[in-house]
Amino acid sequence: MSLNPECIEIIRAEHFRLNGNLKKMSEALPYSKSAIKKYCEELGLKLSYKKCTRLTEYLKERIKEQYVGCNGVLSEMSKNLNISPKTLREYSMVLGLELNKIKGLRADGKYGGACTYQQREYILKLYDRYGGNVAQAARAIGRSKELISKVWREDNIESRV
Repeated sequence: MSLNPECIEIIRAEHFRLNGNLKKMSEALPYSKSAIKKYCEELGLKLSYKKCTRLTEYLKERIKEQYVGCNGVLSEMSKNLNISPKTLREYSMVLGLELNKIKGLRADGKYGGACTYQQREYILKLYDRYGGNVAQAARAIGRSKELISKVWREDNIESRV
């Protein structure tokens, strides 16, 4: 199968515009997916089979706005922008933005996670009261053993069950 020079230029332009996304190219061009595959092989163009989003100037601005609005919390930014956290993490690295984890101390000074900062401090005090026994501490405050042991482990305290 050979194409005329006009068709070759159209395919190259669409390949560049759509980042080589085969599905989108088949929607934009009057050829089937198999024909587009063959043409791209002949032209030496690499195809992409996944959903691609280009990092445009508009998207860069939206990410920066959400970064400030959400204090750099990845999960909140991804919900607001409707972009997967993995993709958003990659874009943030390109833009040089430092993301905050939802758990732990955030940039705004608030504590995120399964418990508040005050609850966390109280759980740490329970270690002395119950001698490191996770089950007794959990029963006393009505929280899970997993949470108690996790908080103690994060603070490098050895626990016993």
